[in-house]
Amino acid sequence: MKVVSVINYKGGVGKTILTANLGAYAASQGKRVLLIDIDPQTHLTFSFMTPEYWRDNYANSKKTLKTYFEGVKKQADIPPLSSLVIPVNKTLENAKLDLISSHLELINIDVELAGLATGPTIEILARNSLRIHSYLRNELETMRDDYDLVLIDCPPNFYVMVKNAILASDCYIVPAKLDYLSTLGIVELEKKIANYLDEYEEYRNILSESQYAGSRSHDGRHYKG
Repeated sequence: MKVVSVINYKGGVGKTILTANLGAYAASQGKRVLLIDIDPQTHLTFSFMTPEYWRDNYANSKKTLKTYFEGVKKQADIPPLSSLVIPVNKTLENAKLDLISSHLELINIDVELAGLATGPTIEILARNSLRIHSYLRNELETMRDDYDLVLIDCPPNFYVMVKNAILASDCYIVPAKLDYLSTLGIVELEKKIANYLDEYEEYRNILSESQYAGSRSHDGRHYKG
């Protein structure tokens, strides 16, 4: 199973459209595909259902990432990520295309989760940071035999959920239009990800805990946990 995050600090560059179409194409070619929408704007989710259908069937249900990360926030009643999967393939014959829905209230939970990744000492900080940022990676590992490709549509920030996506991913894609503003933040984003992965390795070395064992390439753009 390959996990790919699609991310850009700039909105309006086609990030969600690219994620949806890459997923649909891969499914049409016989790949088992899971799409994960961690953007609170929920646009990837709305690519496969109307906002009205989502509101009536999922907004108040337990089948969105809001439920999952609320459990993480409370450190209780965390559902298996697999229980949130929504089959969305309706037109591709013999294709597996599934979705894990975002939620419009996810941005509030993301901010609250940041407070759980801190600590008064470097050891506690390292432990809390590794724990909070590793949930998505650990959950996807339990689904490794179910999918060939996982695509994660990220919001234009670098908060807790994006860090979860980066640690879970084998690589990432930065969509951009051919204009100055669309490409302005790409170098900064690459530095941000590389610095974060260096920080992750530093915390992992501080704790020397086997459950955080992993490796990444030297350029900082690819990570496999």
